[in-house]
Amino acid sequence: MTEEERARRNAILGIDLLQEAAAAPAAMHDDGDDAAPKAATSFDNRTPSSHFGALQAVVDELFDDKPDEHTVRRLDAVIAAEASDLPDELMELVNLLPPGTYSRKRLCTQLNSAIAGRAWGQVYGTVE
Repeated sequence: MTEEERARRNAILGIDLLQEAAAAPAAMHDDGDDAAPKAATSFDNRTPSSHFGALQAVVDELFDDKPDEHTVRRLDAVIAAEASDLPDELMELVNLLPPGTYSRKRLCTQLNSAIAGRAWGQVYGTVE
């Protein structure tokens, strides 16, 4: 995927890559109990991760410079993802792939379905 295509896709999805990577400040509370935690953490599924696009790089590695009919096994995808040092959340998606062989289209459909199910499209990006 070219940089222009990626920018067009991100614009369609409403992803602002210039947005700060830091999540909104954690909610603070003070109820007088020093034992209580001072900051509540939450997962912001609108802010792009520093790993945004990492899964796309794995898919590109598996299929770039290969014929259109090229397929990969689930194990190939898992090994490529491990070699790319993906974060735990993305490794979970790859590890959940059903056994079998995958064309680029089928692999992307499987991964995008899992990404959408977790509302991580703006956090990690989708694949194509």
